[in-house]
Amino acid sequence: MPNLLGGNRKDTFAFFTGGTLTGAIDGASGQNTLRVESTAHTFAINSDQITGVVTGLLTGFSNIRTLDGGTGTSQLNCSAAFTDWELTGADNSGKIKSST
Repeated sequence: MPNLLGGNRKDTFAFFTGGTLTGAIDGASGQNTLRVESTAHTFAINSDQITGVVTGLLTGFSNIRTLDGGTGTSQLNCSAAFTDWELTGADNSGKIKSST
């Protein structure tokens, strides 16, 4: 499947073990979630704070509000332009604030 486009409500895009997408995801409007289950991956967020990639899974995403790393090993890389993050989960939860 080349690309996925969400609607104007809450959308969840989920990738399970072995799942990939040759294109990109655009969540469109709404509170959208990108969930990656049971695989090691890296979320790379661009400085515009609404676009990024997930290494090995898809070429890009936009208009995603929540990233869910699932049970696999997750890494989050982002630009220094970000100011606040909220991390939730059993092992790594809390808030990260920019030092600037």
